[in-house]
Amino acid sequence: MKIFRQLIARQREALPHRARFILQWHITHRCDHRCAHCYQERFDSAELPVDRLLEVAGQFSRFLAGRQSQQPDRIISGQLTITGGEPLLYPAVRALLSSIRTEYRHLHRALLTNGSLIDPATAEWLSGIHCDFIQVSLEGSEATHDSIRGAGDYQ
Repeated sequence: MKIFRQLIARQREALPHRARFILQWHITHRCDHRCAHCYQERFDSAELPVDRLLEVAGQFSRFLAGRQSQQPDRIISGQLTITGGEPLLYPAVRALLSSIRTEYRHLHRALLTNGSLIDPATAEWLSGIHCDFIQVSLEGSEATHDSIRGAGDYQ
């Protein structure tokens, strides 16, 4: 705990006028992998429809605006990190990310994926939604990665 507190104190000293809130959003539990370390397959809750997810994005946006009004001397920013399971398996992922981009331009956007569903057409679409970053999981060397994610997955 002491080291954690020291790291936070250093962060505050380095950026005293900034605060970023991150909402990591598991929009689905579906996944096309069965990784050795993953806990997602134990869940079977229903996925929320896009309109409900956008309501949550709106609540997050209002929360950030409230924080900004409480602390006008700080720069408050927010990031929606979309993940899962495998978020690209969520049936309406394109509509969701496009709507977030349109309706909540001030929010930073990130996508965490295993990368298996990114073909040229999906890559083209992803380049157009302007995510701040897209993280593709890689567990290490080919042997290590395949031992965790399944034979041949590294390729």
